[in-house]
Amino acid sequence: MCRALLFLIFTLALCSCAEKSKTVEKELKLSPAVESLYKLVVAKHDEVMPKISDISKLSTLLRSDMENMGDDKESKERKEKILELLTALQSAHDAMFDWMGEFKSTITSADFYKKSKEKELLEYLKLEEIKIDRVAKVMLESIGNAEVFIKK
Repeated sequence: MCRALLFLIFTLALCSCAEKSKTVEKELKLSPAVESLYKLVVAKHDEVMPKISDISKLSTLLRSDMENMGDDKESKERKEKILELLTALQSAHDAMFDWMGEFKSTITSADFYKKSKEKELLEYLKLEEIKIDRVAKVMLESIGNAEVFIKK
């Protein structure tokens, strides 16, 4: 319940930031190349971020499954696999929130965008695109593996 509330609050804040971001981007007068790459990075984030709720749901299902197991050899092996899956899901969750905490948005780091040259901004955003692609891959793989396991 608490995670769902935090997710809702974060989502609402992100939506309001998206509107503010458009205004800030115009005020910053980003070059078309920087603005385009910035929007691409944010769009990639926006595409995968909702999957955080899938991670939460799958983690809850896996924990519940593990709590209802016995102590026989088969159950112990299943518990080990669940723990691996839970670790992967948590790592994916953490990766997303770490990325968001480190990403320099036009709202939270307007000075960075004002003071940096176009070349520096393009290099920064290209690296951030690679990072968010990695986060997306980790999230989608951990979700996929957990879903396959649960369906067995």
